[in-house]
Amino acid sequence: MPAKFKPSEREYPKNARGQRMNTQTPVKKWTHHYLKAQSVQTLLEAINSDRTKPKHKVKYRNEVERRGIKLMYVMEDGTQIERTSKALMDYARANPQELINVR
Repeated sequence: MPAKFKPSEREYPKNARGQRMNTQTPVKKWTHHYLKAQSVQTLLEAINSDRTKPKHKVKYRNEVERRGIKLMYVMEDGTQIERTSKALMDYARANPQELINVR
């Protein structure tokens, strides 16, 4: 099964007032939230959120990279660094005093 962004939801039929109708239809409508169906903006918001688990952030980063979008670090001084360990180490060697406040 493909990777999901969030769990699937069941859609319930509603009347004109927005109240749930009691129908006995055998067909159940489900909405699936797969990673490949999410917009790039949604994925980037989830990656930058503090509430997202690190395990999920890795999944979202992999999906963004699969689509051909490169993620960048934006440092406090405004410079942008490609999100690779080599680029980060090169920046650390060039600016050693600025890494004191990194989490």
